[in-house]
Amino acid sequence: MKSTVNPSNRLTVILVGVLLVFGTVTGLTGWQLEHDKVLELEAQIAELEKQEKRSAVLRSVSSQLEEIASEQRAISDEQRVEAQKQTQLAYEERQKALLSEQQAKTSELRAKESERLAQDARLTAERQQLMAEHQRIQAELARSVADTLRYQALGRSLGSLSTTQHKSGNKEMAELLAYAAYVFTNRYNGDLYNPAVLQALMMASQSIHTWPVHNGVITGIDFAEQSNSELATVSNFGEIIRHHYEHGQLTSTVLLRDSNYDFRNVIYSRKGSIMSISHQGQFVVFPKNDTMKEIQIRGVEKPSYLSFIDDDHVAVIGTKEVTFVDLRTYRQVKTRNFDFTIIAAGRNHHHPLIFDDRGYMHEIVDLNRIETKKVPVSGKVTAYANSANAHIDAYGMSDGTIYIVDENGRQNRLVGHRSRISRLKLNGTQLYSSSYDGLLNLWMISTEKGAKIDPMNILNANNWIMYFTSDNAKQNIWISEQKGNLTMVLTSIKLMVNDIKSRLKRDLTQQEWDYYIGKSVPFESFISPPKPSQREGCLDR
Repeated sequence: MKSTVNPSNRLTVILVGVLLVFGTVTGLTGWQLEHDKVLELEAQIAELEKQEKRSAVLRSVSSQLEEIASEQRAISDEQRVEAQKQTQLAYEERQKALLSEQQAKTSELRAKESERLAQDARLTAERQQLMAEHQRIQAELARSVADTLRYQALGRSLGSLSTTQHKSGNKEMAELLAYAAYVFTNRYNGDLYNPAVLQALMMASQSIHTWPVHNGVITGIDFAEQSNSELATVSNFGEIIRHHYEHGQLTSTVLLRDSNYDFRNVIYSRKGSIMSISHQGQFVVFPKNDTMKEIQIRGVEKPSYLSFIDDDHVAVIGTKEVTFVDLRTYRQVKTRNFDFTIIAAGRNHHHPLIFDDRGYMHEIVDLNRIETKKVPVSGKVTAYANSANAHIDAYGMSDGTIYIVDENGRQNRLVGHRSRISRLKLNGTQLYSSSYDGLLNLWMISTEKGAKIDPMNILNANNWIMYFTSDNAKQNIWISEQKGNLTMVLTSIKLMVNDIKSRLKRDLTQQEWDYYIGKSVPFESFISPPKPSQREGCLDR
């Protein structure tokens, strides 16, 4: 028999079962939570006990540390007190040091001030000494200048007295006085080219020699290359003469004498040939150690000048033409014709230079090139010279005037000739000039603005001077005269003095010395070797 259960009872049973299960689970869960809580409290108690123990240890350690710290504070206090004492001592020592340093600086400043005062005193003493020395030097200089001027004036005076004695025929006394004039002028740096001194030396040395060697007017002179003894002269009478000069003697050899020629110029070639040009056009050559050669120059009117272009070509210059001759073949190789008249010729920078009648000059640089420029002075140029060393040009004019032009174009007009200038020659700043007035003059050129330059007369030939030149050593001037005379003038002061010295036979007597030179000047011998102090005036200076 099947049992029947009430649904509501079944639900009750289920709910009771569920509640029992839930209560069981809840009880177990609560017990587990309480158990865990107990365990946690026990752990906390154990930890607190440990912390208590640690706190006791820490309290003990802290107490010990506090005691140590207290002891350290006591020590620190003692050290601080000691440090304060040391700081105070250090401060006091530093103050003492600062005071000592300040005192040292004060002492140093005082020492420096004393040194400065001593230095000022020394400098003042030195300045006073220098001033005294300067005043002494100035006094000596003034005395020296006065002595110099006095002795230079004495030299000029002795030169004038020598000239007077020479003109009166007392040559021995003239030589003594001329040498004395040289000694005092040279020793005191005077001007040996002063006219009074130079004229006395020239007269006493008998520096002028004349030889009548030509029948006609001598129109040209030239020296052989690098020779002071061999020279050639030509004349308008058709003469070519070779000369040899040695020891005051002139030996002449006539190479040609033919009035059909009218020679106007002569030059030596580097090979020793003598060449001359005739006004009629004959170019005559006497080669060294060979016979005469003659070339007829064509197309050149009245040739008058010869001038080298180079070693192998010579220019033949006429009135309106220039032609060139090849010296290797003796042929004309080129001719230049001009629309002007050539009035003078010279040389510039080793080139031929021609002057025309329109105020221009033309430098013949080579066979194919001629450079033209305006003549820097006014008038008719008849002679020209230049000095490369002194950078000056000299222009001689038809009225006897000479113009000096320096490298900056400044001009100086020289007046001393009365007629046409025939020839000029420059040796540095020494200018020699000749004229148809018969005078050969020497000018000492100064480039200073406004400088007054006066001539010194070297020779008065009393007839036209057509040409002159110097030997290669520039010791003698050789002059050609209108009357056919060949004159040599010694221009080397060194040779003049040597010549006079060699001919002195005696000294001045004490009486002559006192009369001509003066009692205040110590006597000295002119024929004995000079004392060392007298060798200051060197002849080669």
